[in-house]
Amino acid sequence: MSRHDEIRSRLLRLVGPQLHAVDLTHLFLWLRERAFGSAAIREIGDFVAHADEREKGPVTTELRDFFLHARLMHRLGPNIDLLSVPADFAAVLSRNFDRLPREVTSRETGMKPKEARRILDALLSKFGPAPDGGATLVHGSVMPPEIGVLQCVLRYYNARAVFTADHVTRDFLMAAQKNKLIEGRGDQFKEKLKPLLAMFTLQAMHRTTILLERQWRATLNAGTHQGELAVFASTVFEAQRPGPRHGIQAPIFTTGIPAREWCDAALDVGEYVVWDKPIEIGPKGKLTALILPET
Repeated sequence: MSRHDEIRSRLLRLVGPQLHAVDLTHLFLWLRERAFGSAAIREIGDFVAHADEREKGPVTTELRDFFLHARLMHRLGPNIDLLSVPADFAAVLSRNFDRLPREVTSRETGMKPKEARRILDALLSKFGPAPDGGATLVHGSVMPPEIGVLQCVLRYYNARAVFTADHVTRDFLMAAQKNKLIEGRGDQFKEKLKPLLAMFTLQAMHRTTILLERQWRATLNAGTHQGELAVFASTVFEAQRPGPRHGIQAPIFTTGIPAREWCDAALDVGEYVVWDKPIEIGPKGKLTALILPET
């Protein structure tokens, strides 16, 4: 049997009556290099291959940008003094602009995104190093159009789910079709695959750390968000140095899948629950706590 035939057999067994959760590991490790442009499939495969810490990828990029912006907003405080801002002020705002949905940029600024970007770049170019190690406005003054764009970029303070269970299911079937693991689009497999792929994604991401910057990390934990299976990212940071540490948490993978239907009694479920214990897909096809022998 060729490797391709083996992977095809594992996929067909996965949608059959008897579940072998290990098939998902083999499938994602094989598909990560054959994802046909799907960032979701490659990313989940990378989480399987590099389970301890991630330094790159769509999840890392989104969390890095979001948490850096969150820290910046805490450090700026409610009354922003443009003559005294953190050293990463310009870099963080530039990256946060790229996260803005185009419709938000247009609505909040009254400009096309390309024009808003030009104005933001002009504003940020006016900042330079300050004697205290931060940054300050060193060239000219802030013009009214720049204030509008700046307020828009500062206010947008949302973490986005990098992908959803529907997204993963769609891309998984696309990759399976293009790799000739299935015939047609595989619509007949969607209902069976969606919860399995979602649970496997939770298992793959759970308890992984994300490197945000040197000596600053976030942790991923599976759990429930609005009663549905999800993965959360959490971290802590100092608003001022030295000063109290602030914690922040945001969902990074959402599923739309009711947790009570797909978790056994070993896992707590509710509106908002974050699990710390190891998890796995059990023999009955539900998420369960991994019971490890005492050491």
